[in-house]
Amino acid sequence: MLELTRHERGRIFNLGFFTWVEECGEPVEAFEARREASYWTGLRRAVIEWDAAIEAFNARTGVTVA
Repeated sequence: MLELTRHERGRIFNLGFFTWVEECGEPVEAFEARREASYWTGLRRAVIEWDAAIEAFNARTGVTVA
């Protein structure tokens, strides 16, 4: 683990621009929203739904998680 400066965090974030916007076609506005902490804390609410969807999928397909 490495504690990053604000500048270093910005550099890493900008690398994501290439991946998400240029390669995957993510809208710039959607990508830029990730700069805000509220974007990430807002995702916490979705985790419960994602977990439930994964469990349902695994049950339907017979996949088990060890």
